[in-house]
Amino acid sequence: MLHSEGKDHRKFQCLIALEAFAQDTERAGYQFQRRDTNAIVTSTQLLQTLANQTSTKAIQELDKYTIIDNPNDTKNADNLDIHLITYNYHVQHNTFTLSRTNPNSGIDTMQAILSLKMAGEQIGNALKDNSKWNELGLPNPNSNDLFQGDPDRPSNLYAGTELLGALEGLDYLLTNKANDPNRRDQSTAISLILDGRPERRSWWDTRTNSASDSITGLPIPLPESLGKEDITTSGLLYDTEGNPNFFKNNQGQWQWKEMQNDLNAALDLLATYSADPTKIQINAYGLNNTGSTSLAATYQDLFSNQTFDNTAGGWSYSHQIIQSLQDIYF
Repeated sequence: MLHSEGKDHRKFQCLIALEAFAQDTERAGYQFQRRDTNAIVTSTQLLQTLANQTSTKAIQELDKYTIIDNPNDTKNADNLDIHLITYNYHVQHNTFTLSRTNPNSGIDTMQAILSLKMAGEQIGNALKDNSKWNELGLPNPNSNDLFQGDPDRPSNLYAGTELLGALEGLDYLLTNKANDPNRRDQSTAISLILDGRPERRSWWDTRTNSASDSITGLPIPLPESLGKEDITTSGLLYDTEGNPNFFKNNQGQWQWKEMQNDLNAALDLLATYSADPTKIQINAYGLNNTGSTSLAATYQDLFSNQTFDNTAGGWSYSHQIIQSLQDIYF
C-alpha cells in the first residue's frame, strides 16, 4: 500500500515496496538473474543497484534482469498474487501475478511500481486530463481546492490521504481470501507505507473548521475490486502533537474503529487457517526525514494502537520509522 507524496519521498516508498516484493519472490522459490551473464543475484544486490539510480534509470536497469524458478531448491516455485493499493485523494488498486509459467512478469511488476506518480504529478493543477475526477463523482473544484500557497508547490486539488478507504479495501481483500477454501491457508505479506499524517481535506470530511461548516462528508467510492464502498470520512486524524481524533461517517458510525476490528479479525482468521501463523506478516513503515517527534508519535499510535493488533491471532507484525535511505536495510 503506497501513499503518494513528493518525488524523493516517492522513491523511498517505491524502494520499500520493491524490497517487500523481491523478498516474497525469493521466498516463493524464484531467483533474479542477469540476462547477459546468466549470473544469479540476490534481491539485496539488485535493490542496492536500483537504490543508487533515479526511477527512470532504475526502470531501464531492470531490463537487464529476468526472474527464473530457482533450480536448486528441489521444488516448483509458487504463484504469487500481488495487490498494489495506492491512496491519495482517492484509492486505486492494481493486481499482478508472478507465475512459474511466466516468471519474467515479475520484472514488469517492479517496473510498474517504479513508474508510479504522485497525484497530479503529470496533470498539474488542473482537471483537463483527469477523467477519474468525474468518474468518482467529485464536485467542481472550489477556491479551497485551487488554493496554492507556494507557486512552486501543488495546489490543494490533488491533496489528501484516503487511508481509511485503503484499509477498508485491504480488509475486503483479506476477508475474501479467508473465506476462500482454496486460498485461506496460503501465506500473506502486507507492507503499509505512509508519508506524513493521514488527512482528508476538511470540506470533504465529517468535521468542521474555517474551511467547512458541514459535518456531511463527501462520498468517495472505492474501486469495484475493493468492494466499491462509499467512504465519507477520514475516520481518524492527528493533531500536531500526535494525538488521535476520531470522526463518525455520514451514517453516524465510528468507522475507523469498526474497520480496525474487521481488519484484525480477518488477519486472525487467516492465521487460524495457516499451519504457521507467522506466515501472515504485516510490516508498517512511516517516512520521517525531518526527525519530527510528533510525527514519530503519530506513526507509533496509528500503526500499533489504532490499526494492527496481533495479540489474539499470533501473526507477525512490525513497524519501522524511515528517516533516510540508509534506514532501508537491503
